[in-house]
Amino acid sequence: TNVANWWDNGNKQISFSRGGNGFIAFNDDTGDLKQTLQTGLLEGTYCDIISGDMFQTGLLEGTYCDIISGNMFQTGLSEGTYCDIISGDMFQTGLSEETYCDIISGDKFQTGLSEGTYCDIISGDMFQTGLSEGTYCDIISGDMFQTGLSEGTYCDIISGDMFQTGLSEGTYCNIISGDMFQTGLSEGTYCDIISGNMFQTGLLDGTYCDIISGDMFQTGLSEGTYCDLISGDKSGSSCSGKSVKVGSDGTAYIELLSTEDDGVLAIYTGVSGLHITLGSDMKQIILTYFTFL
Repeated sequence: TNVANWWDNGNKQISFSRGGNGFIAFNDDTGDLKQTLQTGLLEGTYCDIISGDMFQTGLLEGTYCDIISGNMFQTGLSEGTYCDIISGDMFQTGLSEETYCDIISGDKFQTGLSEGTYCDIISGDMFQTGLSEGTYCDIISGDMFQTGLSEGTYCDIISGDMFQTGLSEGTYCNIISGDMFQTGLSEGTYCDIISGNMFQTGLLDGTYCDIISGDMFQTGLSEGTYCDLISGDKSGSSCSGKSVKVGSDGTAYIELLSTEDDGVLAIYTGVSGLHITLGSDMKQIILTYFTFL
């Protein structure tokens, strides 16, 4: 294609078009290039392929930037056509219009596509998890996210926390394989697999996962709230340090963070069933014992 519509400022600001196929401008001068120039292109909004825009949001439907060759081209397909930057080819997703893949970061995001349909950036294929709508695994980044559908379950695999925000109860994310699985525990029981901590979702008391063995922690104590005798004392009806709630089945959620100085927690009830307080000497004996284990 012949060069047309040449313009320069007499120095290092230059622009020209390649017929009606594209327009290029250069500025290697000391001042800004701010001019109304003839592009030779049809009316419309175009991507700047130098600055690295991936896809078109204002051009005619189905027109995308090919960042491999640096050219603008029309696929001629229906709406929702994507750029495959691995092979450099175009492929049709068959989704509704305004559906895009962010192939730089590997993330996928929803802008109005049919519910439950995603792009697999690695193979270029489409896949469906087969789970309840709104539950999807992003194999690239490992994050779970909500597409804007009715249900909303999220798994943050970066921090290792899993939490329920409205999907059917008891649905979990398997961080190893990226699949979804059911633990078979009581509804709303979740494990923090990365940090080894456990937390209660607010459902039935006393339902927790032991990350190491998969069993429930059993305290052997009667139901009630107990003061941790290491981090504080019992003061009236409250605890000056940590407290531990024991359920009717004797299980309790125990939290000892790696950042804590002593790494010890102790709860106890006397014969009468009343909570007791340890003196400073007894606390020191317990801490010394665990220090030398």
